[in-house]
Amino acid sequence: MKLVTFAVAGRDRVGAVVDTHVVDLNAACDALLAAGGDPASAVSADHILPADMLGFIRGGADALAAAREALRFAGERGFDVAGAVFPRDRVRLRAPASRDQL
Repeated sequence: MKLVTFAVAGRDRVGAVVDTHVVDLNAACDALLAAGGDPASAVSADHILPADMLGFIRGGADALAAAREALRFAGERGFDVAGAVFPRDRVRLRAPASRDQL
């Protein structure tokens, strides 16, 4: 899994590059939880798999396992998950963590 921080819609997000796509891991986790019936999927996803790289790193093995599940979920849907999968050439890769986060 190639982790990246990328900018989309003016926000930095943690993602994974898969072929020609960048998967927003937090958004994919949200979609996975929503598909499983979690009525508070966005809140749950923020807790399980933070949207920023430092939060993701602090999440340790649990966040990494959630990222793998989110990628599996996106892959099973042919990387057609609205708001979670972007063409690589449509996002801007950023430094892994900003100075504000350190």
